Amino acid sequence: MLESRSDQAVATSSRGDRDEPNASTLVHAFEEVLQAAYELPLIVTVPCTHRRRGLRRYLHSLPRPPLFLKFFVVDHARTTLERIRRRMLAVAALGTAADDDEARRQCVTQYLESLPIHGRVLYSTSLVALTIVVTQFVLLSVPGAAESFGATGMAQEADVIHRLLSTITEATSNLSSLGGLLVAVGDAPLRTVAFVFTSLTTVLYVELRSFVPAFRLKRTMFNLYPQPQLVSSTPARWGVQRATGLYEVEGTVLAELGAPPRREVPFDLIVPALLLPALLFLAAMMIEAGRASWWQEGEPHLSYTIASAIIAGVLARLGWLTRAYLRRTRRYAGPYLPSEVQIRGTDLIVALREPLTIFWATAVAGAFSAGVGVAAANNDPLRAFDVARFLALVFVVAPLWFRMNRDLSAYLSVRGAARPGFPVLSLLAMAIGGLVQMSGVPVLAVIAAAAAVVVSVYNTCGRVQRAEVLAGNQNATNMLPPALLIVGFVVFPVVLAHIQRAINMVWRSDGDVLGRPDETPATATS
Repeated sequence: MLESRSDQAVATSSRGDRDEPNASTLVHAFEEVLQAAYELPLIVTVPCTHRRRGLRRYLHSLPRPPLFLKFFVVDHARTTLERIRRRMLAVAALGTAADDDEARRQCVTQYLESLPIHGRVLYSTSLVALTIVVTQFVLLSVPGAAESFGATGMAQEADVIHRLLSTITEATSNLSSLGGLLVAVGDAPLRTVAFVFTSLTTVLYVELRSFVPAFRLKRTMFNLYPQPQLVSSTPARWGVQRATGLYEVEGTVLAELGAPPRREVPFDLIVPALLLPALLFLAAMMIEAGRASWWQEGEPHLSYTIASAIIAGVLARLGWLTRAYLRRTRRYAGPYLPSEVQIRGTDLIVALREPLTIFWATAVAGAFSAGVGVAAANNDPLRAFDVARFLALVFVVAPLWFRMNRDLSAYLSVRGAARPGFPVLSLLAMAIGGLVQMSGVPVLAVIAAAAAVVVSVYNTCGRVQRAEVLAGNQNATNMLPPALLIVGFVVFPVVLAHIQRAINMVWRSDGDVLGRPDETPATATS
């Protein structure tokens, strides 16, 4: 019976005008995506990138289990269509409905009746109960679990933790118990409340993390509409920050009915954010330990620097999640940076990167390396600073520098330019300074680091200038202004951001931005 109603609803919607989205068109769109979801295999392999060079030849695609994919599709469709039906009933009650609104309302009603019954409330209640039970078991039943989270003396507060968890359980099942929860939170020590809260969010993150791939598959299929079957050949990150395809149809239909736009719950952005409170709690515990050491020894402690790095990482992650959500609400089809560009007339694919992101990444790495040296002043300041500088170069600066030169070298090669350069030498040039600093010879370290950086920056700037000429860019950037190298010794992130900006201009002049398989190349927006 349900299948016959679904077929009747879709048949009714297929008679609608697909050029002018309406409620019937939206029903047809949801049915297409749902059928495509049913046809997906048990494990979906989604490409990570368009490029297949180097290790990407072996890690080109990653498995994405579509667990709960159909649940996310049905839940979105049901929520949207319920809002549309209610709005249609309101319009009919006001006597302002059009002649064909009755048929469309019947189409929406029949399709809603055909959708599988999803247990959203049941799933949510079970999830909350499971989270509380697992948290209580970990904190109160596993020996030493509290101490492993860095909460000194928390094991002695087991009664307070048990009382808080019991109050939370009662509040979730009975809203009248919220007053008791507030009283329990107010009576408990702040550190205990923070510890229980971060434990709950961490357990919830572990439980929900496996469902994030399914939600992002749903978003990709919605963005790909009217070709949701292309999900297996679309890069995984393509649909994370976009809201096009079915989202546009949905927004148009709601706007025509005078209803407010639907705000999709960003499940895939909320779940990663659940881990951030635990990191902040860890940073707070490290700051507390460092403050005690500072008072006792009179020297700053290493935990201060590590806590600062954790807080910087949390803020960076939170900023990215916020930006992704804001970009979705703009309903812009993209593409956003970072993106991939295919050079015209070739098979070469290069990367458009955000200069501002590169600046902040290298700046934080430099500040972290300096902070390690200062914090370890009571031990061996020179050695600690050298180790930190070396780690920053190896894990942050050197990979960025290598990727820039790799794309430049490949571009010059396919365009037949002389002396395209060797990206590996650029990588070694950045690492030489750190290696020599590790030798413990200050004068030699300064000379070697300065020479390696100057030579590498000079050669890279020369490659960028030749690439600009080959790309036909009439407004070629002066890559070697007199102050560039001088500033680079003090604020090297400025040099990296400046060079990446010039490289992006080359790729935009001589390439097309890639996206979904059937997408027309567009201009990337930062």
